[in-house]
Amino acid sequence: QASRREPQSRRAGREKAKYQTRDPEEAAAMGTVSVRVIRAFDLTTLDTAYFDGASDPFVSVHLKSQGESNRQITPTVRNTLDPVWESGPFLFSLHDIDDSLILEVWNESILSESGSLGRLEIPMAYFNQEDRINRAVPIREHLDGAPTGELEVEVGFAPD
Repeated sequence: QASRREPQSRRAGREKAKYQTRDPEEAAAMGTVSVRVIRAFDLTTLDTAYFDGASDPFVSVHLKSQGESNRQITPTVRNTLDPVWESGPFLFSLHDIDDSLILEVWNESILSESGSLGRLEIPMAYFNQEDRINRAVPIREHLDGAPTGELEVEVGFAPD
């Protein structure tokens, strides 16, 4: 009795396809990203019309591929342009080294929507270098989209 067998090339193509995915939630994690938000300097004020010219900043953190629904946030620090958070680490599973870490500083407002005080987008590939793997890398950068302000964080990447 002759067996019915698929040609080798078709079978190999099907087997390969079942391990490929575009969905980051389904892909195997390649490592863990750890983020500590330390502090900000010289932030822009958005509360000048209501209070003494200071802001009520907090920071949201997420991986670009995972969207805002997976963001984590620091507590709000009231009435300052130079907040200190010294947050514990926020942890994210990294599925693609071409992803980016998004950090955005916001001004919390009771009277309206929170307003952006600037943001950083850091490519994760920056941390996938021998001298940066498995250690906290300090970063202090000017915030994009703001006339003033810097954010200081520590970011670590530990491959699985």
